[in-house]
Amino acid sequence: MYENWLKRNNFIYFDGLRAISILAVILFHAAPRFNINSCFIQSGYVGVDLFFVISGFLISTLLIREKSKYGKINLRYFYARRILRIFPLYYTLLIFHLFLAFFVIDIRHPIEAREFINNFKYFFTYTSNWFVDVRPERRTIFAFAWSLATEEQFYLLWPPVLFLFAGFIRPVLFVASLLLMTLGIQLYPALLSPLIPPLLVRMVVSVPPALCFGVIIAVGMHSKIGARIYSYLSRKIVINVSLILLIVCYILFSYGLIEKLELVSSMAFAVACLATNTGNIFSWALSGTTVQSFGRVSYGMYLLHMLILNAVIMITAGHQYSYSGWASLMLVIVLCYLVSQLSYNYYESIFMDFKKKFTVSQPSVL
Repeated sequence: MYENWLKRNNFIYFDGLRAISILAVILFHAAPRFNINSCFIQSGYVGVDLFFVISGFLISTLLIREKSKYGKINLRYFYARRILRIFPLYYTLLIFHLFLAFFVIDIRHPIEAREFINNFKYFFTYTSNWFVDVRPERRTIFAFAWSLATEEQFYLLWPPVLFLFAGFIRPVLFVASLLLMTLGIQLYPALLSPLIPPLLVRMVVSVPPALCFGVIIAVGMHSKIGARIYSYLSRKIVINVSLILLIVCYILFSYGLIEKLELVSSMAFAVACLATNTGNIFSWALSGTTVQSFGRVSYGMYLLHMLILNAVIMITAGHQYSYSGWASLMLVIVLCYLVSQLSYNYYESIFMDFKKKFTVSQPSVL
C-alpha cells in the first residue's frame, strides 16, 4: 500500500478541498458587499491557509519523489513548470488592472488608482506582501496578490533547500526554524521586533505557518518512518476524525474560541489523511464532479473573483438586488466559475501543454 502511494501522483480529494477553499474566500470578500454576513463568512479568509497547506504538501511531495527517483532535483525544469502555470494568467490580469487604473478607475476613484499604479512594481515582482499596506478602511486594488507573492517566494526558497540538503532531518529543521521565527515574532512582537530590522520582520512574519505545516507533513510521510505514518493516517476512522475535527475547529475559530494556529493544525491533519486517497464520510462531496470542477479552476477563480465581484456590483446597481441579496452573490460565484473555465480551457491550457516539455523523465538533472 505505502509503496503504491509513493508512486501515486493523483490525490483525488484535493480538488474538493480547493473548491471549499475558493468558495470560502469568495464568500468572505463578496457576501458583505450584498449585506450577507455571519461569523462563518467572516472567517472565510482562512480558505487561503487551506490552499497553503495543500500547496506546501504537493510541491514538497513532487520534489521529494523526484529526488528519490533520480538522485537530484531539476530546478530549471521545476521553475519552468511553475512559471508556465502561474505567470500567464497572473500577468495578464495584472496588466488589465493597470489599464483599468489608468482609464476607468482613475475617473471615479483617483486615489485608489494612483496607489495601485505606485504599487504596480511590487505586484509585478511578487513582493506585495512585503511592501503593500492593506488597511480595512480603504480599498487596495489587487490586494489579494499577497498570497500569490507568498507562494512564489516559497517556490523560490524551498526547492533549493531540498536540492542542497541530504536526507530529511535538515530540511525539516530549516522549515521548523522558519515556523518558530514566524510564530515567535507574532506572539512576542514587543520583545522581538525591536531587535530585528523592520523589513526583515515583515519578511519573517509573511511566512505562513500553513505552508510550513504542509511541507513538514510531506517530508514526514516520505521519511524513514513514512510507512508507519501512512498506515496510521490511511485508517478510515482516523480520516473521519480529522475531517470532523476540522469542521469543529472552524466553528470554534469562527466564534473566537480557538486561535488560528489550532485551526491550521487541523487543516494539516486533514490534508495528510486525505492524501492517502482512502474513502471517508465526505468522499461523496469531495470527489463529486461539480466540486472537482470548481477545484480545478480555483486558481483562475481566485485571480478573477474581485474583478467579477466589482463588475456585478456595477451591473446590479439600481436594481432590486443592488448591494444585497443571495441572487447577486450566486451570480458572482457562477460567473467566476464560468469565466475561469473559459480561461482554463482556452488560455491557461495553452501554457500548461508546454509543461510537458519540462517533465523529468531521465536522471540527467543539470
